Amino acid sequence: MPLIAVRPLPSADKAGTGVSIALGETRAGQHIRIGLTEAAAKKLAGRPLDPKKDCLKLSINDDAGKNHLLAIEIVTSKDPQAIPLSSGPRGGVSCKVQCWRQVPNGKLPSRQMAEVGGNGASTLFKLPEWARPDARPKGAGGSLMER
Repeated sequence: MPLIAVRPLPSADKAGTGVSIALGETRAGQHIRIGLTEAAAKKLAGRPLDPKKDCLKLSINDDAGKNHLLAIEIVTSKDPQAIPLSSGPRGGVSCKVQCWRQVPNGKLPSRQMAEVGGNGASTLFKLPEWARPDARPKGAGGSLMER
């Protein structure tokens, strides 16, 4: 009897980045969870992250054309924008933050984000559609000299 070669679905994720995003819900309300596997932490920081010492700094640009990018930077707890980490399974870490945009009620499962670049200290990841903030209209919030 011949063997049948079983293949994965074409849309199945290849080896991921190890950085994920999920929408969670508690009695206090909705939150966004950013998770890093131990391998992703080693790639970003060169070592496993210690939740007692290390924190994340997250930033999103609301300019049109850039609102799909999340910058993640590893910082110490002394940074004013530091977000504390919680330890997770198998050496991973995660942090919970407030929702930065209106999202539908309920939970959304964890989804890996693709790495799209970086600039030294921070690494850029592509946000899923539900997590992207609304783009700021042209001319809004900028200086008069830029118009």
